[in-house]
Amino acid sequence: MPPIYDKPTREEYDYIVIGGGSGGSGTARRAASYGKKVALIELTSKPGGTCVNVGCVPKKIMWHAADLHDKISHHTKGYKFNGVENAKFDWKSFKPQRDEYIKRLNGIYANNWDREGIEFHQGFGSFISPTEVQVTLPDNKGTRRTPEHT
Repeated sequence: MPPIYDKPTREEYDYIVIGGGSGGSGTARRAASYGKKVALIELTSKPGGTCVNVGCVPKKIMWHAADLHDKISHHTKGYKFNGVENAKFDWKSFKPQRDEYIKRLNGIYANNWDREGIEFHQGFGSFISPTEVQVTLPDNKGTRRTPEHT
């Protein structure tokens, strides 16, 4: 059960977005482009949401590497490539390269939010009323944000 807070801090925004993936980022950026004060709440400290950090992007990078390995190992013989049938995949050097690519995407998201004046808040966002959002911070302290729109 989440802790109960005696006096949570209160901040007001024109627009609050829960989720820092492509959809949340897109709507936050659009609202900011209209001059709205925007807060974006994301559970993790890594911008980009599930797709960028643990979903679509790492999966596609790994799938592409596996596909290349398959093509090199099994489909090049007919084209007279020699010595590639036993190609070895080097996970130890591949994983840091994949992680750096994801970090670069995290930085792009964060830079866009900073440039456009979007306030990033790490924590768990939840509605506590039709007009209030509570953010449970990583240290289990709560803050309330009152948006004009969510």
